[in-house]
Amino acid sequence: MLAPTSKVTPLPLRPMASAAPPSISIQDLTVRFGEVLAVDHVSLDLADGEFVSIVGPSGCGKTTVLNMLTGLVPLQDGRITMRGKAPFVGNPDVAYMLARDCLLPWRSALDNASYGMEVRGVPPAERRARALDLLARVGLKGFEDKFPKHLSHGMRQRCALARTFCLDSPIMLMDEPFGALDAQTKLNLEEVLLSLWQEHKRTVVFITHDIAEAVTLSDRVIVMSARPGRIVADVRIDIPRPRHARALQKDHHFHDLYAHIWEQLEQGMVNAREAL
Repeated sequence: MLAPTSKVTPLPLRPMASAAPPSISIQDLTVRFGEVLAVDHVSLDLADGEFVSIVGPSGCGKTTVLNMLTGLVPLQDGRITMRGKAPFVGNPDVAYMLARDCLLPWRSALDNASYGMEVRGVPPAERRARALDLLARVGLKGFEDKFPKHLSHGMRQRCALARTFCLDSPIMLMDEPFGALDAQTKLNLEEVLLSLWQEHKRTVVFITHDIAEAVTLSDRVIVMSARPGRIVADVRIDIPRPRHARALQKDHHFHDLYAHIWEQLEQGMVNAREAL
């Protein structure tokens, strides 16, 4: 999609007040790697069942934030809670889908889809039934016994998506899971993800460089500046659900939101350069 050339009216930010405690709370998060300030005083709350995407230039700390939510990167400065608890490695409340499918080449699609459940001790009959159901939902019915080398890249990502949703984790972290796919396959998987999320209503933090993808999927889009990563905008996506990725391509409000987020992203990069 081409960069917008026209000005648009800024859209209102989502109100932060909520009666219920947040599913994820990040307060004043600051991260340094040696002398490099990677993330600078980031604060963000996600309500239970909310789908939030984070966009920003490469190197702004998006994946670092995800890794801190999982406990893979120790907390330095600030505070994080996940359903009221500090992050820790192996938290059963969290499922993490990476940019690469990371399928095990010696396991079939069915065995890969059920692998996370196996690690968590789900009984064999239950994990098989759940994996078969999710594989069918993502369009892999009939491919359950195929090994990764026999699957296309898009099919492998479908299997990884099934593996993630097979877990009962109420929080899903997704790090550019569709970033390497062609446009048609990406739209197909966005439709699948929209359908699965609508049914399960997990709390999702979704990292992407694709603004259109962020608008299509999200309740809110968080825009980060260039390094050091700071939040420069928190944009509410007020497009009614259920949504359909293809239909949104012809929606004028979809393109207004896209243009507004693009402007916020560009301004964040300008401000970061001027601060150097």
